Amino acid sequence: KNVPIDGFGIQGHLKPYRDSFDQEVFAKFLKELEGYDLKLMVTELDVTDVDGPEDPGQRDADIAAVTKSFLDVALASPAMIGILTWGLSDRYSWLSDSPSYKWPDGQLSRVLPYDGNMVRKPMWQAMADAFDATNLSTAPPVWRRDLIDQRMKSSAANSETFVPASANCMSATLSPVISTLTMTLVPDVST
Repeated sequence: KNVPIDGFGIQGHLKPYRDSFDQEVFAKFLKELEGYDLKLMVTELDVTDVDGPEDPGQRDADIAAVTKSFLDVALASPAMIGILTWGLSDRYSWLSDSPSYKWPDGQLSRVLPYDGNMVRKPMWQAMADAFDATNLSTAPPVWRRDLIDQRMKSSAANSETFVPASANCMSATLSPVISTLTMTLVPDVST
Protein backbone atom coordinates (compact mmCIF):
# COMPACT_ATOMS: atom_id res chain seq x y z
CA LYS A 1 0.00 0.00 0.00
CA ASN A 2 1.25 3.48 -0.93
CA VAL A 3 4.27 2.07 -2.73
CA PRO A 4 5.32 4.47 -5.49
CA ILE A 5 5.57 3.20 -9.04
CA ASP A 6 8.19 5.03 -11.07
CA GLY A 7 8.29 3.05 -14.27
CA PHE A 8 6.65 0.54 -16.54
CA GLY A 9 8.47 -2.22 -18.43
CA ILE A 10 7.09 -3.32 -21.79
CA GLN A 11 7.89 -6.79 -23.04
CA GLY A 12 8.57 -6.50 -26.74
CA HIS A 13 8.07 -10.06 -27.99
CA LEU A 14 6.76 -9.30 -31.47
CA LYS A 15 5.26 -11.96 -33.76
CA PRO A 16 4.84 -10.25 -37.14
CA TYR A 17 3.83 -13.34 -39.09
CA ARG A 18 1.10 -14.17 -36.57
CA ASP A 19 -0.01 -10.75 -35.29
CA SER A 20 0.66 -7.60 -37.27
CA PHE A 21 2.24 -4.69 -35.43
CA ASP A 22 0.16 -1.50 -35.45
CA GLN A 23 2.12 1.70 -34.83
CA GLU A 24 -1.01 3.71 -34.03
CA VAL A 25 -2.22 1.27 -31.38
CA PHE A 26 1.24 1.13 -29.78
CA ALA A 27 1.60 4.92 -29.83
CA LYS A 28 -1.80 5.30 -28.18
CA PHE A 29 -0.82 2.78 -25.49
CA LEU A 30 2.43 4.64 -24.77
CA LYS A 31 0.57 7.96 -24.65
CA GLU A 32 -1.81 6.51 -22.05
CA LEU A 33 1.14 5.35 -19.94
CA GLU A 34 2.79 8.77 -20.24
CA GLY A 35 -0.37 10.18 -18.63
CA TYR A 36 0.57 8.37 -15.43
CA ASP A 37 3.93 10.17 -15.37
CA LEU A 38 5.87 6.89 -15.52
CA LYS A 39 9.26 6.19 -17.04
CA LEU A 40 8.94 3.59 -19.79
CA MET A 41 11.36 0.92 -20.95
CA VAL A 42 11.13 -1.87 -23.50
CA THR A 43 12.60 -4.73 -21.52
CA GLU A 44 12.50 -7.79 -23.78
CA LEU A 45 12.72 -7.00 -27.48
CA ASP A 46 12.85 -9.90 -29.92
CA VAL A 47 10.93 -10.42 -33.15
CA THR A 48 9.93 -14.00 -33.95
CA ASP A 49 10.28 -15.35 -37.46
CA VAL A 50 8.00 -18.35 -36.97
CA ASP A 51 5.50 -18.77 -39.83
CA GLY A 52 7.65 -16.52 -42.01
CA PRO A 53 9.06 -17.32 -45.45
CA GLU A 54 11.62 -20.10 -45.80
CA ASP A 55 14.22 -17.67 -47.17
CA PRO A 56 16.27 -16.36 -44.19
CA GLY A 57 17.16 -13.19 -46.10
CA GLN A 58 13.51 -12.31 -46.57
CA ARG A 59 12.74 -13.05 -42.93
CA ASP A 60 15.66 -10.84 -41.86
CA ALA A 61 14.34 -7.98 -44.00
CA ASP A 62 10.81 -8.38 -42.64
CA ILE A 63 12.04 -8.52 -39.04
CA ALA A 64 14.22 -5.46 -39.54
CA ALA A 65 11.24 -3.51 -40.89
CA VAL A 66 9.03 -4.49 -37.93
CA THR A 67 11.83 -3.69 -35.47
CA LYS A 68 12.34 -0.23 -36.99
CA SER A 69 8.60 0.43 -36.97
CA PHE A 70 8.33 -0.61 -33.31
CA LEU A 71 11.38 1.38 -32.20
CA ASP A 72 10.34 4.51 -34.11
CA VAL A 73 7.20 4.63 -31.99
CA ALA A 74 8.87 3.58 -28.73
CA LEU A 75 11.72 6.07 -29.02
CA ALA A 76 9.33 8.90 -29.93
CA SER A 77 7.89 8.70 -26.43
CA PRO A 78 9.46 11.29 -24.12
CA ALA A 79 8.96 8.83 -21.24
CA MET A 80 11.05 6.07 -22.90
CA ILE A 81 14.35 5.63 -21.07
CA GLY A 82 15.72 2.50 -22.71
CA ILE A 83 15.44 -0.51 -24.96
CA LEU A 84 16.76 -3.98 -24.11
CA THR A 85 16.78 -6.88 -26.52
CA TRP A 86 16.10 -10.30 -25.07
CA GLY A 87 19.55 -11.52 -26.01
CA LEU A 88 22.10 -10.52 -28.61
CA SER A 89 22.54 -13.58 -30.80
CA ASP A 90 20.15 -16.08 -32.31
CA ARG A 91 22.51 -18.75 -31.01
CA TYR A 92 21.34 -18.08 -27.46
CA SER A 93 17.74 -17.02 -28.05
CA TRP A 94 15.10 -18.82 -26.05
CA LEU A 95 13.08 -18.91 -29.28
CA SER A 96 15.68 -21.14 -30.98
CA ASP A 97 15.06 -23.76 -28.28
CA SER A 98 11.29 -23.42 -27.90
CA PRO A 99 9.40 -26.23 -29.70
CA SER A 100 6.66 -23.88 -30.91
CA TYR A 101 9.21 -21.51 -32.51
CA LYS A 102 11.79 -23.96 -33.89
CA TRP A 103 12.24 -24.30 -37.62
CA PRO A 104 11.54 -27.86 -38.84
CA ASP A 105 14.80 -27.92 -40.83
CA GLY A 106 16.86 -27.10 -37.74
CA GLN A 107 17.67 -23.47 -38.58
CA LEU A 108 18.03 -21.16 -35.63
CA SER A 109 15.26 -18.64 -35.16
CA ARG A 110 16.46 -15.30 -36.60
CA VAL A 111 15.02 -12.99 -33.94
CA LEU A 112 17.89 -10.86 -32.58
CA PRO A 113 20.47 -8.36 -33.91
CA TYR A 114 23.24 -10.95 -34.43
CA ASP A 115 22.96 -14.34 -36.10
CA GLY A 116 24.25 -17.62 -34.67
CA ASN A 117 27.80 -16.76 -35.82
CA MET A 118 27.75 -13.34 -34.16
CA VAL A 119 27.37 -11.50 -37.48
CA ARG A 120 25.16 -8.43 -37.67
CA LYS A 121 21.80 -8.89 -39.34
CA PRO A 122 19.46 -6.28 -40.82
CA MET A 123 17.74 -6.04 -37.42
CA TRP A 124 20.96 -4.56 -36.01
CA GLN A 125 20.95 -1.85 -38.66
CA ALA A 126 17.24 -1.17 -38.09
CA MET A 127 17.96 -0.65 -34.40
CA ALA A 128 20.94 1.59 -35.13
CA ASP A 129 18.86 3.65 -37.57
CA ALA A 130 16.06 4.04 -35.02
CA PHE A 131 18.50 5.10 -32.29
CA ASP A 132 20.31 7.49 -34.62
CA ALA A 133 17.00 9.13 -35.56
CA THR A 134 16.12 9.72 -31.90
CA ASN A 135 16.60 13.12 -30.34
CA LEU A 136 19.11 12.35 -27.60
CA SER A 137 19.64 15.92 -26.51
CA THR A 138 19.01 15.13 -22.85
CA ALA A 139 21.54 12.31 -22.47
CA PRO A 140 23.81 10.41 -24.83
CA PRO A 141 23.19 6.69 -25.34
CA VAL A 142 25.59 4.19 -23.83
CA TRP A 143 24.83 1.74 -26.59
CA ARG A 144 28.36 1.33 -27.92
CA ARG A 145 28.26 -0.23 -31.38
CA ASP A 146 32.03 -0.25 -31.64
CA LEU A 147 32.60 -2.15 -28.38
CA ILE A 148 29.79 -4.63 -28.96
CA ASP A 149 30.99 -5.42 -32.47
CA GLN A 150 34.63 -5.67 -31.40
CA ARG A 151 33.79 -8.12 -28.62
CA MET A 152 31.41 -10.14 -30.81
CA LYS A 153 34.05 -10.50 -33.54
CA SER A 154 36.70 -11.48 -31.00
CA SER A 155 34.42 -14.11 -29.48
CA ALA A 156 33.47 -15.58 -32.84
CA ALA A 157 37.11 -15.70 -33.99
CA ASN A 158 38.16 -17.53 -30.84
CA SER A 159 35.07 -19.78 -30.74
CA GLU A 160 34.23 -18.28 -27.38
CA THR A 161 30.81 -17.73 -25.98
CA PHE A 162 30.20 -14.04 -25.39
CA VAL A 163 27.40 -13.40 -22.97
CA PRO A 164 27.55 -9.88 -21.55
CA ALA A 165 26.81 -9.43 -17.88
CA SER A 166 23.25 -8.87 -16.73
CA ALA A 167 20.96 -10.95 -18.92
CA ASN A 168 22.72 -10.93 -22.30
CA CYS A 169 21.05 -7.71 -23.43
CA MET A 170 21.84 -5.07 -26.02
CA SER A 171 20.72 -1.70 -24.80
CA ALA A 172 20.17 1.86 -25.76
CA THR A 173 19.82 3.89 -22.64
CA LEU A 174 18.53 7.40 -22.70
CA SER A 175 18.86 8.02 -18.98
CA PRO A 176 22.05 8.77 -17.02
CA VAL A 177 20.57 6.92 -14.04
CA ILE A 178 20.34 3.64 -15.91
CA SER A 179 23.52 4.11 -17.91
CA THR A 180 25.64 3.11 -14.94
CA LEU A 181 23.88 -0.25 -14.91
CA THR A 182 23.99 -0.94 -18.61
CA MET A 183 27.57 0.13 -19.24
CA THR A 184 28.63 -3.12 -17.60
CA LEU A 185 26.96 -5.04 -20.42
CA VAL A 186 29.82 -4.32 -22.81
CA PRO A 187 33.32 -4.74 -21.42
CA ASP A 188 35.89 -2.19 -22.50
CA VAL A 189 38.13 -4.29 -24.70
CA SER A 190 40.14 -1.34 -26.01
CA THR A 191 42.78 -1.57 -23.25
